[in-house]
Amino acid sequence: MGIQQWIDDSGLENLRAPLALDVFDRPWPVGECDGLYTANTLHIMPWSAVEAFFEGMAHHLTSGGRLVIYGPFNYEGKFTSESNRGFDVWLKARGEHQGIRDIEKVLALAEGGGLSLQEDNPMPANNRLLVFTRA
Repeated sequence: MGIQQWIDDSGLENLRAPLALDVFDRPWPVGECDGLYTANTLHIMPWSAVEAFFEGMAHHLTSGGRLVIYGPFNYEGKFTSESNRGFDVWLKARGEHQGIRDIEKVLALAEGGGLSLQEDNPMPANNRLLVFTRA
């Protein structure tokens, strides 16, 4: 089951369909929004794309809006598990630009875009769910 099916089954009418987004294309094909969600993206994008994501987000997320990011992260430059270490090796073998990101670098980008971290939730398979709010 994909994200669109979850949206359809939710009965909620205020959710947009998933959007395939090239973070380098400006302007993004969305207007202002109260929430943005991305899953399993930051570790497969080049770092320049992660930076572009946070720059673009700042143009679309409203004051008080939330950004939610799902995926694996390192803390203080260290893997949170052996499986994440192995996953990082696998990612880098697929492309030098890929790899599990350090949370501190991601937080710095988020803060630069006016976001503050509200929640850092552990998830299955050594992933995290980060919830930010825009000031």
